Amino acid sequence: MEKIRQRKFLQGSREVEILDKSRVRVKYRTLRASKEETFNLFDLDTKYDRYMQRPYRYLVLSVILFALGIFILAKDTTPNDLTGEYIALFSVLFPASMFLAAFFYKTVNLVIVKNRHNGAPAIILWQNSPSREACENFLESLETEIDKLKLNPEASPEQKILACKQALELLLSTDALSGEEANEIFDRVKKSFSTKKKAQLYTVS
Repeated sequence: MEKIRQRKFLQGSREVEILDKSRVRVKYRTLRASKEETFNLFDLDTKYDRYMQRPYRYLVLSVILFALGIFILAKDTTPNDLTGEYIALFSVLFPASMFLAAFFYKTVNLVIVKNRHNGAPAIILWQNSPSREACENFLESLETEIDKLKLNPEASPEQKILACKQALELLLSTDALSGEEANEIFDRVKKSFSTKKKAQLYTVS
């Protein structure tokens, strides 16, 4: 099945895999912990959010300090002042590098797949990892698998009953329903479609 692996420096890795039986598994790993979750595709929304935020204050501070470093280098100094210049240059360039690293580390560029029932984030991906194309291709595959579970409103009663049966089998496999509850729901669905079919026949006659 389809799978995507993502890594980001100092932020860990993420792996999302579309499994059989209409499920998707998500693994998160950081330097401190790891987490694994499994979702039913039926619970996911095909309309995902894109979220991007850049902490430009770190970039501005970095540019200012780098400019100050260039000014120190360009300044005429005597050989006796070189040690002091090197110290001043290091004291400027080191924090400039730290601010630049913080800018890239704290930049947020995410795709958020939500739970369609309550809107809560279910799957979070980095948009450009391992590449933007790979991420978009995976999202298309995920959307296709989710759409397969949607019931066609023009389907025949037999097709709708079959779809209901498959959905109940999925719930049974995840222990979301007991066998008795599944049978009760399935009987109600069959009875409902049978009643509607009889009503249509009476209307036509």
